[in-house]
Amino acid sequence: MPMRRIGLGLLAVFLLGSGCFGDGDLNFEPGGGLPLEDTAANGEPDGGSDSGTGTDGTVGDMAGAADGTNDMGAVDDMGAVDDMGNPPEDIVADMGGGGACSSYESTIQPIFTKSCAGAACHGGNAPKAALSLVAGSSYANLVGVKSTQVPASNRVEPFDPDASYLLTKLNPKPPVGQQMPFGPKLNEAQITLIRDWIEAGAPNGEYGDCNGGGEGPVVAVEITSPGGNSLLEGDMAQLTAEAYDDKGNLKAGAIVEWSSAKPKVVYIDGEGSMVGISPGMAMITATVDDVVSDPFTVEVKPNMPPTSSFMEKVVPYFTAGCALDGCHVDDGEADDLRFDRPADKIFEKIVNEKADEGDWLLVDPSSPLQSFILIKVIDPKVEGGQMPLGMPNSAAEDVMHLLRWIKTGAEWN
Repeated sequence: MPMRRIGLGLLAVFLLGSGCFGDGDLNFEPGGGLPLEDTAANGEPDGGSDSGTGTDGTVGDMAGAADGTNDMGAVDDMGAVDDMGNPPEDIVADMGGGGACSSYESTIQPIFTKSCAGAACHGGNAPKAALSLVAGSSYANLVGVKSTQVPASNRVEPFDPDASYLLTKLNPKPPVGQQMPFGPKLNEAQITLIRDWIEAGAPNGEYGDCNGGGEGPVVAVEITSPGGNSLLEGDMAQLTAEAYDDKGNLKAGAIVEWSSAKPKVVYIDGEGSMVGISPGMAMITATVDDVVSDPFTVEVKPNMPPTSSFMEKVVPYFTAGCALDGCHVDDGEADDLRFDRPADKIFEKIVNEKADEGDWLLVDPSSPLQSFILIKVIDPKVEGGQMPLGMPNSAAEDVMHLLRWIKTGAEWN
């Protein structure tokens, strides 16, 4: 029987916002932006199909298999299949140590790279608080190094997660300042990986059960959807990705990069959460360690979603993601596009107002794809670069609310 890959879903929950992680030293932010302390972060539509997603944006029973997905059998409780849909005996017998061997470079550093080491935060030539968390520098700046906010604590105390300032700032209600990152937090799986690493002594090399063969290089990435391959315009759905090594073992702590071939049809954030932007079809791919999955086709069907509140949903998104030091804040120009002003002033400056680029309106009521603010958020090829600069893409939930607000008339609500 040929060996087939096994896997557990890597459910993506990470959404955009800003928040670095600096204890005056640690700034934990998706891709860069705000310090850890409390200081101030052309696809054309065509066709579609039904979706079981609800108008509240939650995932429903989405229909059918997607074109371009892997031709696999049924999946068992462990995610292993053979061509007939049965778990292969050779994989089941060898599951004891799969994925148990980890290393700082392969498991911990990717979290910092994705969430902290952007140019606007702990990367680039001038990292926040002089704390670089880029590969090759982060370990020496964390392990056994005193926190500047709480000098009695080390940023990372080997063998003692609870005494490590890094973990106190990642969890709710830290003793100083706010939980990091501002806005989106690391998911439980990521925090567990960091805790396990510290408990193992915070080594700079391998740790865990590395005697059973360990992990080999990633050779395959697979995308799955809990509900199928279609959703409604203005609704959300979730994809998961699984990465496997050359022995068929799940890659522990894999960092997945998501991409949509048509972001004006389907927008996908860094955690695999999708939003139906406009009717049509789009191919989604997931990449782990430069290995790209087969494309997963998603259909979006026309829909008039419920509105989202400008005051409760849109303004907080602008404030958290755009009103950052050096970005859309007051620099002395009264007519600047600023998001540090009162909500009514933001509304006046964006609705039916011309953008500096081309013939766009910043917000064209009822026309999301003619609204430059939305295009700047969803399209990586847009003039001037996708927003927010130097940080991960916006969370799908934030994009959904912005889209809904514009599509339903961009009203003051």
